Amino acid sequence: MANCPGCGYHLKPWNVKAECPKCGVNIPNYDWEVRLEEDAKRSEWAFAKFRRTTKYLKSGLVGTKLSITRFVFTFVPLVVLVIPMFSLTMNLPFSSFENRLTSLLDIILAIVNGFDIGALFTLIQSEIVGGAYLLFLVGILLVAIGIVSAVLNFFVLIIGSIKHKYVANYILCALSALLFAAAIPVFAVAFSQMEQIGISAFGGSVSASLFVGIVLFLVNLALNIVTAKHLKKLDAATPEEPLPEKPASEKEKKSRKKAAAV
Repeated sequence: MANCPGCGYHLKPWNVKAECPKCGVNIPNYDWEVRLEEDAKRSEWAFAKFRRTTKYLKSGLVGTKLSITRFVFTFVPLVVLVIPMFSLTMNLPFSSFENRLTSLLDIILAIVNGFDIGALFTLIQSEIVGGAYLLFLVGILLVAIGIVSAVLNFFVLIIGSIKHKYVANYILCALSALLFAAAIPVFAVAFSQMEQIGISAFGGSVSASLFVGIVLFLVNLALNIVTAKHLKKLDAATPEEPLPEKPASEKEKKSRKKAAAV
């Protein structure tokens, strides 16, 4: 049970009245003016902090022409989802095509529509073509992680704009570019191995879209760096709105009282 705020009497479970049985003070209304003033100060502090956060968020996302350009361009690299990454050739008993332009979205849709992934893993275990198929899947995985990193970049941009801290955006943009750059030789080696084996069941060539993706991610990285520097100059030129003193919580008050007693 709690203690009486007036005299410190430890209330018992049967002390159900509003008044303290020892000093008679009305416990619910004890020092209500002070508590009301503290609540008002907490509300003022919370609103001032919200106003500052909103100001940073607005200037970081749409406050300047550079911010708007950076915000819009965050979505642009995602076009690599629909741009063909390579030209595939496949000659199987139930599925045959030559030089079909294939994007990552096409592969995702094929999986959703019931593509037999189990058969693909069976091919990986093959002593003849298993290595080439495995490399092809590794390349797909690298590109997919690069796309996920680009999507995360949008959400991290919003979070970073709250305090104009964009280091995480630099990392994600650079990571996407590196993953796409790593995928190109992986695909090239996979297709080269299939060609050397001499089996026409599977083959292909890398298209220019992966290089386009690398360029877009690097441009996005450059925009993040330039915009961050520009916002830093604006922040330095515009003084921050000072926050009012935050009232101490009940826990902090108790710890202070204990420290003073010691």
